[in-house]
Amino acid sequence: MRIDTTDRWNIWDKVNNDQCHRYIKDVVPELKDQQIKTDSVDFSKEGMAALRAKVQSMPGRIDVEEQKKTFEILPKLRMNPEDDFYWAMRNDMQTSLDEIKESKGSYTSEEFISICMDAYTTQYNALQKAYAEGSRDIYIDDGVDENGKWQYHKVSKEEDFAFLEKAFKRIINSLVFRR
Repeated sequence: MRIDTTDRWNIWDKVNNDQCHRYIKDVVPELKDQQIKTDSVDFSKEGMAALRAKVQSMPGRIDVEEQKKTFEILPKLRMNPEDDFYWAMRNDMQTSLDEIKESKGSYTSEEFISICMDAYTTQYNALQKAYAEGSRDIYIDDGVDENGKWQYHKVSKEEDFAFLEKAFKRIINSLVFRR
């Protein structure tokens, strides 16, 4: 039996760290003259298939293919695309309002409405362009199912535009003055 001792916290490094590889009988003197037996098991193809099936049916198992897919999805995952649109429009509006304040000192209600519409139009056009180019690829977290499996789905074009509309309505509703 051969032991790799490349980890600095490995006990075998503390015993003898002049070489990377040592045999147990070289490191532990009491075992020097003893024959160390190792066990090995050979499985038939049917046995391996049965073992794989058993392991795959166990709760808490990790499916490698599912993990690979998850790692591809994570950077594209959005918790709430509506918020992304909302904050993008708010930032566009704030930038435009700051520019008007800097140049004129104040803005009119017509300018403010125009700025709101421009922010919406900018997001709408960017979304249209992304779908035309095929570059819009986002997913939404749907939670966990009854088996504990993570659920998600790819956002459709219609769903994406609905998020944009909801975000714009939130902006408009936040501007309403209450009595």
